[in-house]
Amino acid sequence: MKTGRTGEQIAVVGMGALFPDATSPEQFWANLVANKSAVSQATERDFDIDPTLFFNEEKGTLDTFYSRQGGFIRDFSFDPEGYKLDAQILLNQDRHAHWCLYVPNRRFRTAVTGNTTA
Repeated sequence: MKTGRTGEQIAVVGMGALFPDATSPEQFWANLVANKSAVSQATERDFDIDPTLFFNEEKGTLDTFYSRQGGFIRDFSFDPEGYKLDAQILLNQDRHAHWCLYVPNRRFRTAVTGNTTA
């Protein structure tokens, strides 16, 4: 909370999210309402390695997973502009770092514009 000039407390509220098979919170909600599943088979691109190398149907086996299905973020395009950091350095980061920058950025943008789809 921040105190405004009049001494009253104000809150800036925004929404930032990144979901499988949805580009906005509205699309994610529409997928839920339509009973659309975003679960798919894991690919090498999802793990940066062949997922069959660590697959084991037996639960509890160390350093393995027992399901090859999940909700994966795909077709995400990161725009490095507007972060006040060198764009090339940002582009060289792992996609998880891109996600960690994107979500709070979206939250702040929606707090200012109210538009969660742009």
